[in-house]
Order: sequence, then C-alpha cells, then structure tokens
Amino acid sequence: MKDHISEGNEERLNQLNEWVTKVLCSHNFFKEEEWLPIKLNLLNWKSLGYSINQNDQLHWYDFTKTEVALLYKIINSISEILLFEKEMKYYRIKQEFDKALLYQNYQKEYTKNLKLYRELNQTILPFFSFENETLCLKFIDNYFIRQIIEERIRI
Repeated sequence: MKDHISEGNEERLNQLNEWVTKVLCSHNFFKEEEWLPIKLNLLNWKSLGYSINQNDQLHWYDFTKTEVALLYKIINSISEILLFEKEMKYYRIKQEFDKALLYQNYQKEYTKNLKLYRELNQTILPFFSFENETLCLKFIDNYFIRQIIEERIRI
C-alpha cells in the first residue's frame, strides 16, 4: 500500500476506499499494521474538521449490484475464515490435530479465494462517503465483520 495521503477530498476518499477494499481482500485482514494507512487517512479527515460516523442501516443507493455481489463474497469468505479459525482452536484443544489441520487447509483455501476476488474484480468498494463535514462509513450487513472494522479503525 502506498502510504502517501492525497490532498484533495475526492482523491483522499478514493484512496481510503481503495485501501479498505485491499485490506478486506487480503490475508492480512487481522493484522493491525495493515490498518495503519487507513487510520492515518481518517486522522487526516479529522484534522480537516470532518466528523466520522457510521450508518446504522444499509440503503439501496450505498452500493451498486456488482459492488454488493463482491461485498457479500468478501463478507462470506471472511466469515468462513473466522469460523475455520474457531474450529481449528476447538480441535487443537481436543487434541484432534487431523481435524484441526483440515480446518487450517480450508482457511488457507478461503484466504486464497478472497485474494482472487480482488485480482479478478478491480472494483473499489465505496465503504466511505462524505457529505457536508461528515465522513460516513456505510453499513456492513455482518455484525462480526463490522465489529472487526470498527475495532481496527476505532470509530
């Protein structure tokens, strides 16, 4: 990721959306350091006097049909990765290492699929929008993914 933050509002917004899309589609989704450029971009918005809010419901105009399809593929893949991680921990505790390895392989496969979604579809999902003096994170229709994003960017 390029860490230089653009000066113009529209450029900075596009850069922010691009970075969030890349992080969500990467295997580094859970690493705190991958979210650093996004946090810096958000701090830049705050320093310019913008407040940052999150929408509490999905609106029909937030995403196009192709963006919604990609978003749901990403959300489902991340959900499966989280589920496989939980199952791996469970079977490690039970010392059933063959099943833990199976879930680890599933997790690796879904991580590859997530990266493939990004490579095949160069769409940048518009997670953020701004109007007046407010930058809004659009509603994400999965509680756990939304919580992870909120924790990483600390809205």
